[in-house]
Amino acid sequence: MKYSFIGLVCLCLSGVYSCQPAGKKAGSKENDGKIVLSILKSFESENAQIYITKVNSRISELEIENARISEFPVQLGQMDSLRKLLLSNDSIRSIKGLDSLTSLTDLDLSDNQIKILPTIRHLKSLKFLRLDNNQIQDTLDCLLLPESLEALIIGNNQISAITNISRLINLKTLSIDSNKLREFPEGLCELKRIWSIEANGNDFQEEINDFSCFEKLGSIVIDSKYLGQLVLPEGTVINYGFEDDY
Repeated sequence: MKYSFIGLVCLCLSGVYSCQPAGKKAGSKENDGKIVLSILKSFESENAQIYITKVNSRISELEIENARISEFPVQLGQMDSLRKLLLSNDSIRSIKGLDSLTSLTDLDLSDNQIKILPTIRHLKSLKFLRLDNNQIQDTLDCLLLPESLEALIIGNNQISAITNISRLINLKTLSIDSNKLREFPEGLCELKRIWSIEANGNDFQEEINDFSCFEKLGSIVIDSKYLGQLVLPEGTVINYGFEDDY
């Protein structure tokens, strides 16, 4: 199997991978390499890629792509130093084991097969959440999400409604494009920090008009058929989506 590593020294002896941080002894209690090794054993893909960034001998950023793993690697729950975790294009269907990752600021689970989002509201440091290109269905309840979120990227799912979004008081970027939404989330106008909205590729049935409540709105992406309905804050940049784009 071929793996890509950054920040770890990895050796292969008799088919067994041994990893340790560069310049550190293998027995160091700060060595997260053993956890990475245990995750490797679950990979089915020969093209899996792992990118690692270390701070003070601990792994702070971990990216795993093309691993073809159906479940969230529970071993990651032991890596309490993680601040950024990217698990994209890995065929993940369910998410478990996030409870102890309270230092996470960025979580990218895009391009997987996730249908149900469990509660992650205990991740109180999380600012960036990416779940686009999954299979999330029906209603997304923002009670499941932490108030600390500044960016929520959930485009290209099968979401038909979004509830309790007003509690995400720190939200600046919202991407809800290419879903099954028929109306904008109730309470959206209460989010006074919103700067960017992507909402194209939905089938809004209610009239869309007054976005002037978003005092800081700088950019909006929406289907061209709603052009005549929009009232926006002065200076807002409008981009129009077209059906052929999807």
